[in-house]
Amino acid sequence: MYKYMPQDFPPEKYLTLGEAMAEFYNLLEKCRRKEVNILFLDKAKNDLLFSIKHRVVERTLSLEQAEELRVYFGGLYNDIY
Repeated sequence: MYKYMPQDFPPEKYLTLGEAMAEFYNLLEKCRRKEVNILFLDKAKNDLLFSIKHRVVERTLSLEQAEELRVYFGGLYNDIY
């Protein structure tokens, strides 16, 4: 269903990235069903972007990988509107 799955980013290497992805996907689906306010999804997106940024700082993600993730998740977020 999704291009990037949380289980592909284990906490042993990527710390909170997989968890942030799972939360984003969860709230994305709830927003699509109109079960939650989009502000919750906005916070989850910001948390996810923060986690991506820190994985680059820690050098567990390359700049190219991080940009690909940001574009992908930004596209999913923008599809809500």
